[in-house]
Amino acid sequence: GDALALKKRTLVWLDMNSCPVPAGVEPGRVRACIESALEKEMGRRYKVTIFAIGNLEYISSALLEEIFSSGIFLIHAPCGGSSFGSLLCQWYEPAATVMLISCDYSMVNSPLLFGITGSSAFCAYPEDYRAPIFDYNVFAKEFVWKTLLKDNMTTCGEMMMIVNQPPPLCICDICLETFQICGEFITHLKSEEHIEELFGIVPRDPDSD
Repeated sequence: GDALALKKRTLVWLDMNSCPVPAGVEPGRVRACIESALEKEMGRRYKVTIFAIGNLEYISSALLEEIFSSGIFLIHAPCGGSSFGSLLCQWYEPAATVMLISCDYSMVNSPLLFGITGSSAFCAYPEDYRAPIFDYNVFAKEFVWKTLLKDNMTTCGEMMMIVNQPPPLCICDICLETFQICGEFITHLKSEEHIEELFGIVPRDPDSD
């Protein structure tokens, strides 16, 4: 019943670089559209945690603020599949449903997406980039990202987050810093400390000075 819905969690990983919020879609409604699509597929509503992941430095502050205010975690993780693998291991819960919204299918190599009893995986991808065909069935359902949003825009309404949902956080995977306030997170991404930490991972181009 409702107790089961509170215990089971669906983890959604939204790659903001390969699957940005399309023009004409209010960023604050993205969460509700995803929840609506999942509810239709699973037959009932479960607790959903959504992580917007990617190189967030080139995404507008206003869009990040809207995404965050709707209850979506923000994770600055510009290293793609390797970042996703480690973060999935950190946040994964047994028997959870996982949804990947991306065209970076190096992320799919994580063993947590395969062969786990009681788990299901969904995916959404840009309309011009379908998921590759695997030797085994990975995804229970595939969506086109833009179509998912369009099909659920009128039915999602202003869906309230399920009770006992933890507040979202902003996470910098480069500096291993966590923020509760989105504005502080955005300021951090522009700070000298963050830039120096980033260049410690990605060497500075000597010709750029």
